[in-house]
Amino acid sequence: MIKLIGVIFIGYVVLNFIKDNDGIKTTLNLKEMTDGDTIHIHGLGKHSVNSLVMVKNIIEEYHHLPVVIDEPVEVLDEYRMDDNSINMDDFMSDYDSDENSVYISNEIGYSEENDNFLEGYAEKFGNIVTVFNFKPKTIKHIIIHEFAHNEGLSHCDNPKCIMYHKVSDNNLNDEFCENCRKY
Repeated sequence: MIKLIGVIFIGYVVLNFIKDNDGIKTTLNLKEMTDGDTIHIHGLGKHSVNSLVMVKNIIEEYHHLPVVIDEPVEVLDEYRMDDNSINMDDFMSDYDSDENSVYISNEIGYSEENDNFLEGYAEKFGNIVTVFNFKPKTIKHIIIHEFAHNEGLSHCDNPKCIMYHKVSDNNLNDEFCENCRKY
């Protein structure tokens, strides 16, 4: 019985690692953001205290999870790209831990892996989220979207779904489409 459970678990991890082909970082760290443990919010580089408080309120309201605002994190030179944006592939890799962490920055984040500037970045089935270019108008949308990646959802082709790959003024609803609600 234990061997069967182990095989099912390993198959689940491998399947989810392989099926991830939409540019979302997949992790083998199966600790999820919404596991009930306290979520730690950190400012990253340039940030405002108001943005941290706003994100704390959104997480508490939407996910009903305990949240604390912790010490900010400076962006070391090793994480800076030539254009001064933050290399999030390296940052996320180095700062991933067993702590449920949300990093908020008013700076620009970039993923070399996805060759893309970012508004949010999350581990699929993970416990770390980063939000960039903080805009009060889009923050709730981005937080819900990135947390859904942590729970295993990929991007969606439906522009009316919160899991659509691009945030714009035309798709700021905070709802999941019927297809994404199945998961």
